[in-house]
Parts: sequence; C-alpha cells; structure tokens
Amino acid sequence: MFKKTKDKKNQRPHESEHYLGAADVTALRDKTLAKYEQELETMKKKSLFLKDDNSRCVPKFGLDEIKVGNLLGVGGFCSVREIKDITLDPSLSHLQPEFQVKDAEFHETETRDYMSKSFLRHKSARYAVKQMKVKFDDEKQRCRGMFDLAIEAEYLSHLAHPNIIKMRGSLFCESDVKDSRFCIVLDRLNDTLQEKIDAIWPKEYKSLTGPFAMIGKDRGKMTRLFLDRMIVAHDLSSAFRYLHSKRIIYRDLVRFAQCRYSLSYVCFLNFCYNVLPPSSYI
Repeated sequence: MFKKTKDKKNQRPHESEHYLGAADVTALRDKTLAKYEQELETMKKKSLFLKDDNSRCVPKFGLDEIKVGNLLGVGGFCSVREIKDITLDPSLSHLQPEFQVKDAEFHETETRDYMSKSFLRHKSARYAVKQMKVKFDDEKQRCRGMFDLAIEAEYLSHLAHPNIIKMRGSLFCESDVKDSRFCIVLDRLNDTLQEKIDAIWPKEYKSLTGPFAMIGKDRGKMTRLFLDRMIVAHDLSSAFRYLHSKRIIYRDLVRFAQCRYSLSYVCFLNFCYNVLPPSSYI
C-alpha cells in the first residue's frame, strides 16, 4: 500500500503513487489508518501492561490552547517544538480528567490549570510538543508515523518513573491515529547524555587534572564529577529495572546516550521506536 515499484524502468504508470488521483490517495490513507487504529485497539486489549496498569491522569488540550515556539529537533516522523504559551479555553475544562490514586505525587503538576500558569521555568519554556512533520516523501511514511506516535502516547500515559520522559498532555481529537494534528506534550529537556560524555565531562576532567593525568588540587570538584557520572549510571539502571518489571523492552540500547539529561537526572525518550511488545503482546 502506497509502495512504489523498485524497478522504475519496468514500472507501469498505474503502479506509481504519482499517478493516483487525490481521491485514490485519500481512500488508501483512510484504509491504512483504519487498519492501524484497529491494531492499536487490539494491543490495548491484549497487552497485560496496558490492561493491568491504570493510565495516569493526563490532561488534554484543544488545538488553539497551545502556542508553539522554536523548533528543538526533527526526527524520522516527528518534530519537537517548545511551548511558548498555554491559554485555556473555559469551554474545554472537561478535558481535565479526574485524579487517580496512582502516581499521586505528580497530580498537582498534571493539571491544565497548573500547566497554563507554569509553562515557563526561569523565563525558558518548560514544556515541548511532539507532533507530526509537515512534509513526507509519501503517505505511507506519514501513516506509519501517526501510528507510532499514538503507540508512544499510549505507553507514556501508563509509565510513571522519574527517569522516563513524562507525557504532560495530548491533543483532544476523535482519533489519536487518524488525526494528523495529534500531538503530545512533554517536559522540555536540555542536553543529551551524548554531549555530556563526548564534550562536557572530558572538558571538566581535563581542567581538573594536572600533568600526566595526575589529579589537581581541587579534589572536591573531581569527586563531584565522579559522583555526577555515578548518578547517571544509577538513573539508567533504575529506569531499566522499572521497565523490565513491567515486562517492557527498551530495545534501542546502542543509542542510550541520546537520552536527555536535565536537572541532574536522565530521561529515556522515543518510546514509539523502543517499546517492543512480542507477538503475544506484553
């Protein structure tokens, strides 16, 4: 579906997406998204984790309530932008879910009212929005990206750990899969752990050591640098232990260093790619 023939010389005109009319492309897209939506519902029903662990009280927002700012990054399917303003519409107050017993320590910060008043931290954006990119090579990629973002939102709404990126909200729409405007609100984080490992920590270490890699005079700073790295190792292992206790595999271990590093703790992200349920659904 939407797939182009690899051998372009032998490709017949009617086999290319470029020769499909707008109505045909729309029909194929709707059919694909309907299939993905059914797969997501099947996953929800069969996944022990999604069934046994109640979803956190994640609020929803209207499309016009969130104002986005600077672009923070672009991935395979999605882009991430900082949120520069949250202006609540009184008619949408019903989008704030009732509090649940689980994860009580985060209830105060997981409300529409709190987020609208605290979208800045030290005059910088506190939250970011992850949404679909505008341009895609073909509709197949767009549909797959919409499905992956819906999966990520579903898992993040059930996960509660300080070292796993927290979903603070999502867009209110009829279908998380079918609506290309669907987006999720996350904490805005700063450096990547890769930057810490490749640049920041080596620079600090070099400034604290003397000739022949001997420790300099300020042993206190060297100890704090060592402890900083030990805390990161602890945070990573803590997140892994939590995920494994939920029978979830974070499979992108080679790229673990791209986890975000903020406020002295590490956060895993990109769960649309890294949550891997086996065929029986975990």
